Amino acid sequence: MPDSRGTNPYQPPQHDTAASGLASDTEFLVSGKCILCENRVDLPRVCIVTGDNTKLLQKSETLKWTPGWIRNLGIVLGLFGFPIVFGWVQHFVLAGGVAQAGVMAFMPWVVSLAAVLVVVGAVLCWVLCLKGVYRVDVTWHVGRRVVEAERRRRRNRTVLVVCCGAAAVACLCLSLVMEAPELQGACIGLFIAAALLLKGRTRSARPILAGRWHGLNVLMGVSPEFLREVEAIIERQL
Repeated sequence: MPDSRGTNPYQPPQHDTAASGLASDTEFLVSGKCILCENRVDLPRVCIVTGDNTKLLQKSETLKWTPGWIRNLGIVLGLFGFPIVFGWVQHFVLAGGVAQAGVMAFMPWVVSLAAVLVVVGAVLCWVLCLKGVYRVDVTWHVGRRVVEAERRRRRNRTVLVVCCGAAAVACLCLSLVMEAPELQGACIGLFIAAALLLKGRTRSARPILAGRWHGLNVLMGVSPEFLREVEAIIERQL
């Protein structure tokens, strides 16, 4: 990936940068549509959505990222391990103990131990996904109008999700009372609509930790306008 600073990408500017808004101790690279940084980065005073440099709000957050193979491994281990453990509990505990020959034939101790280890591995993978394997402390700026617009979108989406959920529950109750299959279909459709509204994303006013590249963290979720303004600031400092 190309370097936007010259021969030494981590060398801070040697002259006054107060007018430009780029902190002298900032160390990051602009590469294509992303930003490469270490474990802490203070982005310039430029809105990451619009590229403006007026009426800004400063935000800070610790971004987290876990490699995809850990998430996939947790899913696979959970799909295989939990059904076996539930069967072990049902047959060994609820069905009258381990002394029954049929139970022992159904669930040998070796398989039981392996299932428990698989479940433990799945739980560890899920914990890593929640806590994040890699973390970056990021400080960025966003315009006040962008923040207000994002709040309105979230509020409207919440109202729509609640309305779809309430309508789905009402259709389900009516279908049970009236024995109307068509209402069950409407219930499923409303639940799907609510799920899509929850899953849908708008233009977020925050960067995203998207991965790692050659020991550096990859930040995405910033607009092309922001990247162009930052590149212009860097060029003025060279």
